[in-house]
Amino acid sequence: TQVRLLFGPGVLNVANTLIIYSFGLTLMAQTDGRLTLVSLLPYPLFLFIFRAFGRRLFTASRATQEVLGRMSDRVQESLAGVRVVRGFGLEAAEHQAFDRLGDQYLKRTLELVKVRGTMWPVMGAVTGIGTLIVLWYGGWRVVQGTLTLGEFVFGWQLGIDELLFKDDPAPVWTPFPGRMAASTTAALRFEQDRVSGG
Repeated sequence: TQVRLLFGPGVLNVANTLIIYSFGLTLMAQTDGRLTLVSLLPYPLFLFIFRAFGRRLFTASRATQEVLGRMSDRVQESLAGVRVVRGFGLEAAEHQAFDRLGDQYLKRTLELVKVRGTMWPVMGAVTGIGTLIVLWYGGWRVVQGTLTLGEFVFGWQLGIDELLFKDDPAPVWTPFPGRMAASTTAALRFEQDRVSGG
């Protein structure tokens, strides 16, 4: 069941990503190839950071699970041999051994929390830097007249701002589900004005 729950969304996310990226990048490149290339600049940095955090997260998670497994084994052994422990007066030694395991578990868990706590702000910073680069370059191109505001907003609506992270699909971003969001309406209106020459 757990494999199915992991595998199903995994396959859907891969398919969704391939479709969105192929269509989105194609449309973005047709609208403005240079802006598309600029929007992809943070990718190598993002991949490097993501891989580094992935390794650290895997190592910390594994260490935490190993200590938890040793704690579980210790509890099972103590419960199975409770008569022997009581008969020989080993309660204090068992408490000390379990306390040592508990301290190790706390230490490993705190290491895992530090990795997780550092990962998302760093990822957010990389995403923010990418967004600022696109805003700066796209805004500069609009001011120079080499890119219309409609083309810039159109590219933005295609996902230039979210190439690194997709929005969570759970929240509803419009007060009327099923209807177009205000920002999409504005982008299409700008593009319509540009095409019609008004």
